[in-house]
Amino acid sequence: MFVYTAALESGWSPYRRVQDARRSWKTAGGKVWSPQNYDYRYRGSVTLKTAFALSINMAAINTAEAIGINNAIKVARRLGLKGKLEPNLATAIGAGGASTLEMASAYGAFAVKGSYISPVSIIVVKDRDGNDLERYDPQVVLAVKANVVEDMCEMLRAVITQGTGRKAGAVPDAYGKTGTTQDLRDAWFVGFTPQLSTAVWVGNDAYTPMPRASGGDVCAPIWVNFMSQALKLNPRNRPDYTNTSPSGQPGGESTAIGSDGPLRLRICPDSGQIATNRCPHWNTRRFKPGEAPTRACELHPGSPLNPVPQASATNSADSTPAPVPIDIIPDNTPPVEEIHIRDDGGNNETRTEAPTKPRTDPIITVDICADSNQRATYYCPATRTIRVRQSEAPKSECPLHRPPNP
Repeated sequence: MFVYTAALESGWSPYRRVQDARRSWKTAGGKVWSPQNYDYRYRGSVTLKTAFALSINMAAINTAEAIGINNAIKVARRLGLKGKLEPNLATAIGAGGASTLEMASAYGAFAVKGSYISPVSIIVVKDRDGNDLERYDPQVVLAVKANVVEDMCEMLRAVITQGTGRKAGAVPDAYGKTGTTQDLRDAWFVGFTPQLSTAVWVGNDAYTPMPRASGGDVCAPIWVNFMSQALKLNPRNRPDYTNTSPSGQPGGESTAIGSDGPLRLRICPDSGQIATNRCPHWNTRRFKPGEAPTRACELHPGSPLNPVPQASATNSADSTPAPVPIDIIPDNTPPVEEIHIRDDGGNNETRTEAPTKPRTDPIITVDICADSNQRATYYCPATRTIRVRQSEAPKSECPLHRPPNP
């Protein structure tokens, strides 16, 4: 999360594309570091949102290299991580150390508009008559700007609705991130709702590898079981997501459509489009003229909460940020393995292997409903991901799991 937050702070968008390809680096000790994706698949080019939702290691490393790993470390420090974080690219995929308390506190900042609140176990001590004997006011520091929080929450929500954290979707209004270290010794899920942030870590006492154990598989169900009970005990400050008035949502400012000034629109973080009355949640985002989405949310069809801006020459329907989440990832280039080696003298050596003929039938990644074997919809309870030629992919959406009737 810290890498992507730093990327958004540097001006990147959730829809900016980054490379997902095999690479190697020579370390200071002369060894070659060759990180891999958890699923051993490489998609060529993906958006930040897709990379984050699917926990793509190579995309995170390439992003960290582009923005500078030190910027990601600065974000982590602002959000309360105090452990050792080495200024190398391995830190981008979890090589540093952090406690579950630190992670829960860091993610919790995104539930309260970017304010980091230092954790404390006892807030007040009272005597038997109810008088305060001692009180501690938690320290609150604005760690992340509001516009970055909005974009980051869109990506955190995509983890739950479309990515590796789908098993956490049983908790309403959940946002979060899975994590599994390269050596399979640590599995994480850190998530929050508008009123509670929780981190779950799973590992062996002997710190030995856990084959086939990922954060989404082993930690997310634990998180769901805990949150389902904890939220019953902690109902305070729960937002009313059923109220569609301008002031009924967190950060719900009045919205305006203007021809000259910036637009303030209610956006569904699941699709990146204009929110409708059927979107489970939304946030308010500002857009420059010509850059606003021009379609209502296609994941939750309904009445738009804002007038939908008209497409213009600089903002056509084709340029609207992807309404499809992550179920289809085009790969118009064949799998490429890039070996990029740097030695201590600053010399570079790059070797890329690619086919000699262009591919006319690209390979795509498609989510398939486990029940119907057709393209999965937002409502399919169980899916599997396949990688096939475009001509061989299922053409129809799942007929078994459709939106509920109005």
